Formats: sequence, structure tokens, C-alpha cells
Amino acid sequence: MQRISKQNIRGMQYHPIRMILELEFEGDENVYQYFDVPEDVWYAMRNVENIDIFYNTQILYRYKMLCKAKGKRVIP
Repeated sequence: MQRISKQNIRGMQYHPIRMILELEFEGDENVYQYFDVPEDVWYAMRNVENIDIFYNTQILYRYKMLCKAKGKRVIP
């Protein structure tokens, strides 16, 4: 999981073959998986000035999401 020093998102990881974006949030032990996220969205997310705004406008409610408990593997 890539560590980032932005506001609410603590870490993120992308699986290009499966097109899954995984996010961890501050104060939350769960991992949120977003499905069918294009690779260009991942690259854009890594390079934005405010990742929270990007998440709220480009990720949240646009992609199917699964919340999984950290440490437990879930295969979609």
C-alpha cells in the first residue's frame, strides 16, 4: 500500500490487471476496494494537489465498492 501524506486518505494501492483501487482512510481499519477503475484515473489520483477533492469527485459513487476488514482477503 503506497503511503501518502494527504488529509483523509492514509494509503492507496492499484491492481492494474484487475483494475481495483484499494484505499485506506485515517481512523478506519478497513480497506475499501473500488472496481473497474481505469489506470489513467489511478495515475491522475497519484498526482493531484488535493486527493480528497479528487476522491470525492472522481471515485466516490462512480465505481462499485467493497469494504473489507484489514487483514482478511476478499476475492471479488
